Amino acid sequence: MDFDGSVIDKVKNCKEEAGKEFKLEDDIDEVADLFIRRFKRNIILQKQDSLKRKREMVQKGT
Repeated sequence: MDFDGSVIDKVKNCKEEAGKEFKLEDDIDEVADLFIRRFKRNIILQKQDSLKRKREMVQKGT
């Protein structure tokens, strides 16, 4: 899944491509789920980056 851009736009575009109407009031759960998945993914990527930098610092120090 593509994780760039607005989550509202992603859900809206997906609905429209499927020939369905997008109404935020009706699709708020889907929008929220996508936002949460994106947020968790970003936290994981940040943690991985932090661990990588820490590992590199330790290797340079020994």
